[in-house]
Amino acid sequence: MSILPEIRDGLLLGVLAAALSGAGSAALAQTALSPAEPVDGPAQVVEGDRMIVNGLPVRLYGIDAPETGQQCRSARGAPFDCGEAARAVLERMIGSSPVQCSIFSVATSGDQIGLCKVGGADLGARMVAGGWAFPQRRLSNRYEAMEARAQSAGAGLWAGLAERPWLWRRRQGG
Repeated sequence: MSILPEIRDGLLLGVLAAALSGAGSAALAQTALSPAEPVDGPAQVVEGDRMIVNGLPVRLYGIDAPETGQQCRSARGAPFDCGEAARAVLERMIGSSPVQCSIFSVATSGDQIGLCKVGGADLGARMVAGGWAFPQRRLSNRYEAMEARAQSAGAGLWAGLAERPWLWRRRQGG
């Protein structure tokens, strides 16, 4: 008796269960990520989602922060550089602590892409929860609930008006 039909049916049931539970391809893909060599050490923050860790450029996985020069509006309607504000927030989160990153891939720009932590706290999660970055839903659903809470609380950029960075870049021709 062959076990192939049982395995095939079991796999089919697993795929159907994931589809019925609302898991999209990005959510399924993120579970298949296997971290490469870790990158640990001191960090210099470049942008709200990018830093240099131990000499290597690293972009935070699953988030997108405003670009330097991107204008947002405060709760009172005053314009401000929200990319610079997001960079400053990430810089304060890290302080002088070492950063530990699990690298998943390398972007075409050469940046390492990974999940980075300070003292065990996920920096991407903290940026989204504080309202200073947006989840990249096409890559991961990891931060969606945090974004909803930040939005309802009026945290960070949600206190005023902010355009999502990928839309702003597209409008800038980038």
